[in-house]
Amino acid sequence: MPVRVTVETFLDQKLLREVESLCTQEEPPACQAACPLHLDVRAFTALIETGKAAEAWQLYAKAIPLAPLIAHTCNAPCQLPCKRGERGGAIEIGRLEQFLARNAGAPSKAPFLLPKKTERVAIVGGGLRGLAAANGLVRKGYLVTILEASDRLGGWLRDLDEHRSGQTRLDAAIVVLLGMQVTVAYSRRVAVGSVDKAAPSSRGEAQLTKTAP
Repeated sequence: MPVRVTVETFLDQKLLREVESLCTQEEPPACQAACPLHLDVRAFTALIETGKAAEAWQLYAKAIPLAPLIAHTCNAPCQLPCKRGERGGAIEIGRLEQFLARNAGAPSKAPFLLPKKTERVAIVGGGLRGLAAANGLVRKGYLVTILEASDRLGGWLRDLDEHRSGQTRLDAAIVVLLGMQVTVAYSRRVAVGSVDKAAPSSRGEAQLTKTAP
């Protein structure tokens, strides 16, 4: 039954709360809500539509860690709820990501880093999630060490075909990450639940963030 507000019921607090609960103006668009990293998809596509590819890529790279890699490996969950799908087909956001990754070049602005903190964080595993976690934490000022069981970073990204990942893009992303003073301890296999002393905190302890390789 529709909720109706009249002059007589305008001051009914219970009814007003019911009406307020129906408001969607403060909710993010369905495509943005479906993105795990909450990219402003509407702003992203609007910039592309107006020919502002560099600005679109800058927006993307600000929201998405390791942007050149994610652009080629993302399965575009934002496309499924795209409202354009009701009018003949969703916007091919995944292809737009890949197009910009290939053609827009590196972001014009260097990543913004907060002042260094005293806390140290160890991340177990140098796969995509480990690299993304390191990227986010080092930008927030933490001293980050990746504990990698093998002799190189990348994990399963190394097994993807050239079109989807590309060793050049992967290696370039790693170079940028290491340039932000992320350190790596190779050949360090850490058992789940253990504490490694490779990245001691100011209290002499290690803080571990467990990620998939």
